[in-house]
Amino acid sequence: MLERLVTDFYLPDWARDAAPYAPFGLSDWLRKRYRAGLSSRHVENNWESFARQARDPRRLRDPVRMAFVMDRAISLQASSVARAADSHLFLHNGAAHWAFEASPDRRRLLFQFHPHQGLIYPLLAEDLERFPEVRVSFATESDSAPLEQFAPEQLTEWRLADAILCASSFTKASLVAQGCAPRRIAVAPYGAQLAMGDLPRQEGRGRRCRFLFVGQGVQRKGLHHLLRAWRAADLKDCDLRLVCSKLDPGLLPLTRQANVDLSAKISLAELRAAYLGSDIFVMPSIAEGFGLVYLEAMSAGLFCIGTRNTGLPDLGPRPTSPTSSRPAIWTAWP
Repeated sequence: MLERLVTDFYLPDWARDAAPYAPFGLSDWLRKRYRAGLSSRHVENNWESFARQARDPRRLRDPVRMAFVMDRAISLQASSVARAADSHLFLHNGAAHWAFEASPDRRRLLFQFHPHQGLIYPLLAEDLERFPEVRVSFATESDSAPLEQFAPEQLTEWRLADAILCASSFTKASLVAQGCAPRRIAVAPYGAQLAMGDLPRQEGRGRRCRFLFVGQGVQRKGLHHLLRAWRAADLKDCDLRLVCSKLDPGLLPLTRQANVDLSAKISLAELRAAYLGSDIFVMPSIAEGFGLVYLEAMSAGLFCIGTRNTGLPDLGPRPTSPTSSRPAIWTAWP
């Protein structure tokens, strides 16, 4: 049903065969810039957005403003493409306002992939007051930017949408809290195609129970809550492995406790082995639009522990018995 995809940069069809042979680092980046089944004939690149990422130092110093500039450029181009192709608009949050405003004669569908900032910021600000070890995350992550740093167009674009799609009930609730009528919003959890069957699960009777966390070690992911709970539980027959692509320095002392192993970035093969060698996946996010790592864990047969502020409750019912042999979903840390 796609007429055109408008994005910052998509690899042309003719260059795909050469992408794996690009210099290290660039090759991985290029692989993420195309998908089998989607020809570049159906894609419009926005060169203004792409160029700004490459040359503008604000992408690091002021990520909120940088996102505003980039999304505005993509939104305006999407509006022009829709008029030329006589199509409707289905745009993600941040890049919708300008196209929606210029296209009142078309169906305007919004994909709200991230919870509304009006809900996220108070949650993180309150959490910081109680847990000062996450102050670096709070000061540097765009998720914890105060509302005054966002332009009105970024906070109110949902008002122009004819209908809204979210990946989780939590994201829907963040819009309802802003005044959006629930009937305008549909929830469709993500799916995933993950090849976890290549490696056997590491089973065994009498061994230690193995917990796994995979994600950024920042405030929003709730790692400080997990580590505090782990210390308080003082489990003698369990191990906790943390796979963190980044880590708030304030959390490092909390990781230095018994039966906790911390890993930085690991390869895809190592990540699969980590999933298949664990029993329980746990990520107590404070605010999460969905959480694809839950799907990765479930595909490897793990039990999952998360919060209501994620997409985990949308993936299935609570189990009736904790002894069920099927992967189950538990929501904790209310």
